[in-house]
Amino acid sequence: MNARRALHYFIEHITVVFFFFFFVLQTASECKLGPSLFYRTVVFCSNFKQHQFFFNFFLLILSSSSVQSLRMNNLYFYVGIIGNIISVMMFLSPVKTFLRIVKKGSTEEFESLPYICTLLNSSLWTYYGITKPDSYLVATVNGFGVVVEIVYISMFLIYAPPRTRAKTAKIAGIVDVVVFAVAVFVTQFAMEGEMRINVIGFMGAALNVVMYASPLSAMRLVWTTKSVEYMPFLLSFFLFLNGGVWCLYAFLVQDWFLGVPNGSGFVLGFAQLALYSIYRKSNVTSDGLDYGSQHRHLLSPSTSDHTHPIKEEFMQLRHKGETIDKITGIFLDKLKFCG
Repeated sequence: MNARRALHYFIEHITVVFFFFFFVLQTASECKLGPSLFYRTVVFCSNFKQHQFFFNFFLLILSSSSVQSLRMNNLYFYVGIIGNIISVMMFLSPVKTFLRIVKKGSTEEFESLPYICTLLNSSLWTYYGITKPDSYLVATVNGFGVVVEIVYISMFLIYAPPRTRAKTAKIAGIVDVVVFAVAVFVTQFAMEGEMRINVIGFMGAALNVVMYASPLSAMRLVWTTKSVEYMPFLLSFFLFLNGGVWCLYAFLVQDWFLGVPNGSGFVLGFAQLALYSIYRKSNVTSDGLDYGSQHRHLLSPSTSDHTHPIKEEFMQLRHKGETIDKITGIFLDKLKFCG
């Protein structure tokens, strides 16, 4: 009986989330036509009214007795499901990059380090979600991320040159196997209760904050070149949306280990949208979701091996006809954090 009620509950709620996300996606695809928040709001409302059938069905679901009796613990379920859907899209965003690798039979200039770090990040948050009670939404989406990242790294190992393959295998072994195993061993046998949960959450949040340094490099590029050609709208939009949803989820469940890194993502996403609105007419922009994950700078520009002025690098990349993959780097992968 409980299983049947749980299934009914899940289907009902996921239907609501589906229609919400349907309108968000449609709005995102049309928002690039206008820069103002007012315009985007009008587009959203217009889309919502155009699909009268979906609108009525959505209201019918919301009027059901179970949703009318919604409590705070049900609200965080909605928010978490929306966050999971967005995060799954983030995890799958580099698929186009790997299709290119398979087609050409080579990893070319692509870097494996972002995928390796994302695998560790997803592993830590999966472990966190399993350890902390009632955090299954965090565990499931990051568990999915672990599987996806393992596939990415495996493909990279298959198509990388021998020297790069050996280096990648060594780094992946140290970061994703040794470091994660040590983290699990220490927290399981040297800690217990709240202390264990707090330490795991701190490790995951700290890694997220470090990985969030990548968007700062892209923002600096836009500011310097006065062009958003290599900062696509959907990249910034989903960074903003993903950070906001998971920040709200963290607030509802009072989990600051989720809130701090996702709050940072929300603020960075907002800043990028602001830059986009300022410089959007200065050059041709890309609106794809294939950001790739091969940027060479995992840390901020001041701590990386960056040796050329950023504007010079930008002009060189444009001259070579490189794609946005060379600039955005792990811009996307760092979102795979807590879901």
